[in-house]
Amino acid sequence: MKITDITVNRIRAPQGDNAKSFVGRPGRLLLQIHTDEGITGISEAGRNLKVVRAYLEELIKPLLVGTDPTRPRKIWELLTLGEGQQ
Repeated sequence: MKITDITVNRIRAPQGDNAKSFVGRPGRLLLQIHTDEGITGISEAGRNLKVVRAYLEELIKPLLVGTDPTRPRKIWELLTLGEGQQ
């Protein structure tokens, strides 16, 4: 299994009991990690959206696309050491 794509999208959550009422500003990022076997992992982030989004898209995505998500130690090494520092 290989990671094929990582997508980051802003989301807004319904406020209160009225599903048509939304918070005024997007408050979360939805992170999806897609694999070549059709499995998608989902996570979220909620602070410093512009910074986190740029970090995920520009630094993390290039490191992880093509890696095996079933090898967390390898992923940890890539994230902590960076590519080329192994």
